[in-house]
Amino acid sequence: MARIINNFSKALILILSVIIMGCDCEIDEFSPSVLPDATLNADYDEHIEASLSDCSPIFEDYRFVGGNLPPGMSFNYNGRLSGIPRSAGTFHFTIEVYLCESEDLFGYYDCLSSTKGFQLTVN
Repeated sequence: MARIINNFSKALILILSVIIMGCDCEIDEFSPSVLPDATLNADYDEHIEASLSDCSPIFEDYRFVGGNLPPGMSFNYNGRLSGIPRSAGTFHFTIEVYLCESEDLFGYYDCLSSTKGFQLTVN
């Protein structure tokens, strides 16, 4: 019984320290800040990445959260925008980066997110 109480106390201290400490990361900017134009029916491959200060996250996830990509293009969890655009025009969309500094048995913590709107022109 004493061992269970001791383990519970350690878990409670860990949880409280996470709440008090919080995340030290700051998202300075996204890179590139402006996407290069794409060419109709030609391969396109660009990596969008958050520039961070004051931390080294152990988990980083990029998400497409709104807007429209050109037909034939996709965006994946590691920030890669790629494909062969099948339609000319200007497309607006929003990307979110989600990152966490710490992990334990219960999952990730000390997390934050930030969003940025992008424009991709297909000529």
